[in-house]
Amino acid sequence: GTSALVVDDVVSGDGVDSKGLARQADAGWTVTGPCHQVENCILSPNFPEKYGSKQTCEITVPAGNTKRLYAPSFATEYHHDYLKVNDRKYSGSSSSPAGVTPTGTITWSADYSLNNAGWQICLGEVAPASVPT
Repeated sequence: GTSALVVDDVVSGDGVDSKGLARQADAGWTVTGPCHQVENCILSPNFPEKYGSKQTCEITVPAGNTKRLYAPSFATEYHHDYLKVNDRKYSGSSSSPAGVTPTGTITWSADYSLNNAGWQICLGEVAPASVPT
């Protein structure tokens, strides 16, 4: 058989963006706002291109999650555009939430100027490098 990625848009009654859409990510996350998911990863809006100004997203972590985040890419405007994980804000390019076990809701917030390349966060373990045999 073939595998297909199916994303169903549902209207949620509270905590949604202006579009009123919530999307269920493969890893069990629910994503609200312009951020999007690819397999077990969540990407900033327009990634790998620059994200837009005045954007926000909410990513709800599955209840009982024990997996850690890894961040293949992370570059935001330092102190102004941030990803908040477990009540800690991550911004810039030298600080990412890699290694953190997220709980609750992850939030993304971009201000009105100086947009950067954005971010990609994934739930689970980094795939091991292939070892020649």
